Amino acid sequence: MTTPTQEILYEDSHLTIREPLVRTLDRAEKPEECWLMCLHCNRFFQVKHLQVDFLGNRQQCPFLDCGAAGFDVDIHLWDTWRQKGRPGWPTEDQLVFGMEAPY
Repeated sequence: MTTPTQEILYEDSHLTIREPLVRTLDRAEKPEECWLMCLHCNRFFQVKHLQVDFLGNRQQCPFLDCGAAGFDVDIHLWDTWRQKGRPGWPTEDQLVFGMEAPY
């Protein structure tokens, strides 16, 4: 597994606050190989595929038909939105560039 887990800073029955994505990637052994997911197009990709957004940051979804941007806004770790007990969510070994998240 190349993608570290985002640390939970606070959690109760209604809210979970995780550490910023950029801090998680800083802890990764090979950050360019970490898997991410875009909330707009629901597709998976690795950090190395990120594009430069309109602010000049390398935080934009790589798919031309999407254009979403922003760590912890539109771009998240690949398993952040996994729903517990829901079958079909891929393991990190099963991820492929452009694969859609099962919702």
